[in-house]
Amino acid sequence: APATVGDYVVGVCASEFRNGVLIGRTKKEIHITVADCSLSAAALKPSYITCNGYTLSFQNESGSSAVDKYLWDFGVTTSTTDTSTSPTPTYTY
Repeated sequence: APATVGDYVVGVCASEFRNGVLIGRTKKEIHITVADCSLSAAALKPSYITCNGYTLSFQNESGSSAVDKYLWDFGVTTSTTDTSTSPTPTYTY
């Protein structure tokens, strides 16, 4: 990926041969915009305590206005469904 933000054009040319004879050529340009895409991380409480079993509620404590989507992974290594896109998810371990 380019290290500099900007608009880039990538050109592709495909040639088709039959029995060694050129029968067609197609050219395409792909326009790519590279933006500054730094990820924002959630700020969490230092510890979570529950007296109601194994269910915990999470919330991003950072207050950053740059966050518009969420992807929480609750760290269960034996599960692929331990994620949420909710801003304030609840998960039962």
